[in-house]
Amino acid sequence: MFLIVAALFAEPPDMSDAGRAGLWHAMPIVASGYAGLYALFEDGTFLWRESEMDWAARLRERSGSWRVEGDTLVLTVSSEMVWEGGTLVPATGSAGSDSELTGFAEVYYDYATPGEVRLGVSAPEPAEPEDYPDMPGGMRRMIIGGEDYWLLSSDPGTILNLD
Repeated sequence: MFLIVAALFAEPPDMSDAGRAGLWHAMPIVASGYAGLYALFEDGTFLWRESEMDWAARLRERSGSWRVEGDTLVLTVSSEMVWEGGTLVPATGSAGSDSELTGFAEVYYDYATPGEVRLGVSAPEPAEPEDYPDMPGGMRRMIIGGEDYWLLSSDPGTILNLD
C-alpha cells in the first residue's frame, strides 16, 4: 500500500532571489525612527540595521552578501558594527526599550573570513487588506526570521542613507 500526498498551488511559491531585493522594514510605516530593516540590493549585497528605538541592543549593523536557498535567507556577514563598553541604565526619552546603553563606543569589525547567518524566509506576497486594514493597499510583506517585514522601496539605495 502506498500513500501519496500532494499539495496543489495555483502558482508554485517563488523561493528564488527574484522579487526580494528592496528595503524591508519591520513595520509598514516609518514613524519617529526606523524599526529593524534589511536592505537587500540587486547586486547581492545587504545591509541589516537594528531598530533605532532599541537603545539597549549591542549589535547595531551587519553587511555582506545575501542569497536565498529554498526557504532560507543566507546572509554572509563580512562586517558588523557593535556598541562596546558603556553602562546599561533605565531608558530615558523616547527609547523603545526599557534600558539604554550610555558611554559606549561604536566599533566596526571587518572579517577576513565572513560568517553566515541563516534565517527562514517566505516568498514576498501582497498583504491582504482584511488582515491589515490600517495600511496602504498593495503593500508587499515577507517573513524573515519569523517576523513580518514590509517592502518600503524596491531600490533601497534611493531612500537609505548609507553614511
